Amino acid sequence: VGDRITAEFSAAIDQSLLSPDKIAQMVQVTQEGEVEALAEGGVDFDPATRELSIELAEGFKPGALYVVVLNGLLAGPLRAVGEGDFSWQFQTPVPQLVDSTPDNQLSDVATADNVIEAFFSHPIDEETLRIEGNVAVFKGGAKVEIDDSGIELLDEGRIARFSLAPGLEAGSAYQIRIAAAVGGPRREGDYVWEFSTAVPVLIAANPADQTEAVDVGLDAVELTFSAPIDEVQRTPAHFVLSRGGQLVELRSNDPIPLGDNTYALAPASGFEVGTRYQLQ
Repeated sequence: VGDRITAEFSAAIDQSLLSPDKIAQMVQVTQEGEVEALAEGGVDFDPATRELSIELAEGFKPGALYVVVLNGLLAGPLRAVGEGDFSWQFQTPVPQLVDSTPDNQLSDVATADNVIEAFFSHPIDEETLRIEGNVAVFKGGAKVEIDDSGIELLDEGRIARFSLAPGLEAGSAYQIRIAAAVGGPRREGDYVWEFSTAVPVLIAANPADQTEAVDVGLDAVELTFSAPIDEVQRTPAHFVLSRGGQLVELRSNDPIPLGDNTYALAPASGFEVGTRYQLQ
C-alpha cells in the first residue's frame, strides 16, 4: 500500500485550510475506528498535480481498515453544504504464513538446525511481534525459552527469525505459535506450525557387535547414529560400558563427537587385552 495516502482533485483546493492550526479539522484518518496521528508536516498539496499527500506518524499497520475523511470546505463552502466531506476507505493486506523453517509437520529435523523462521506474504507488525508472549515455542506442551539474541525481522518485515535458548532436543515434538495480532486486527487465528526432531538410531559400530579378536591397539569404540544425539544427553552417564559384568568408567568427555553423527568412547584406563566388553 506504500507509505502515504494520496488524493487527486479536479481543481485546486483551499491551501490556507491546511495550516498547522487547522489541519486536524480538515484531515482525519482512522484505523479500525481510532484516530491516527499525522506525521509532522505530513500533509502536503501540490498545485501542479492537484494532489494531496498524507503521511501517518506511525505508518500503516498490517491487516487493518483505514477510513480517510477530508473536510468538504477544502473544496469551498458549496461543496461542504452540498455534497459534504470527501471520504473513502481501504484495507492493508493481512499477512499469511507462506513458509517456515523447519517445514510444518517435518519429522526428522536435526538438533543442530536451531534456526526457526516464519515467512509471511506481507510485512507484519514489528512492535506487536516484540511484545512478550506473542512468539511462543512449546516442546511436548512445555514452554521453551527463546534465545537471548531475540527475534530478527528481515526482508522488510516479511521474515521472523529466532533460535531456542536450550537448542533443539532429539526425538522431541515442537509447536511454534505467533500471535494473530502481529498480522493486524483483521487476522483471524494465530500462526501455528509443528515439527519434530529426529530420533537417533544406532546404524553402525566399530568394532561391530559380537566382534572377537579385536586389535589390541583399539583406542576407542566408534558409534554412528542416524541423526545427532542430544547434546544434553551426550555424557558418560548415558553410555554404559561394562567388563565382565562390572561397570567401566569412561573418559570424562566421552562420547567425543567425530562428525557425521559419529561418536567415540573408551575406558578411562584403556581397553584390556583378552577381555569382553558390553556397551549399552
